Amino acid sequence: PGAPLGDGLEVIAHLARSNVLDVYDAWSEPRGSRVAVKALRPDRLRDRAARAALLGEGRLLERLTHPHLVRAYEVHEGARPLVVLETLRGATLAALIARRRLSTAETANLGLQVGAALRYLNGHGLVHRDVKPSNVIADAGLAKLIDLSIARRPGLVTRGLGTWSNLSPEQARGGFAGPAADVWGLGTVL
Repeated sequence: PGAPLGDGLEVIAHLARSNVLDVYDAWSEPRGSRVAVKALRPDRLRDRAARAALLGEGRLLERLTHPHLVRAYEVHEGARPLVVLETLRGATLAALIARRRLSTAETANLGLQVGAALRYLNGHGLVHRDVKPSNVIADAGLAKLIDLSIARRPGLVTRGLGTWSNLSPEQARGGFAGPAADVWGLGTVL
């Protein structure tokens, strides 16, 4: 906490670590508010593919605007690339489900919202390809879809691309993944 990330960003807390990324709760001095920051891990700074994926996701999110899709404010391409995102309140749907069973009305409401975000993405020629409970943040009846790191245009995918328990049949076996893959993913979430 308190460590600078650069460009007026100061770490409040480290939230998560993946194989290639760190996610931080941070203070943005230029914005005068809290933000979420996805950054390459220090030990992955030379990983060109990871760098390209993070920057690509950030640029994609900068172009897209939907009430049920996380917003990106800016992309920094410096020595440690990072993406500055809106701070989302609430918890992942995975965490909510672990604590309690959602009512039918709650499930339908969240499903409509995530479905609207997927329709928006699909309408922009993109397939999310990783719809799962941990990629949905929910708070007080509002759902937001996150993590577009493997979102691409419809096309052939390698076998097993995505999260195993939420893979569409075409992702599981490798094949053409279009909007139907996202519908399958939403179905597994519901």
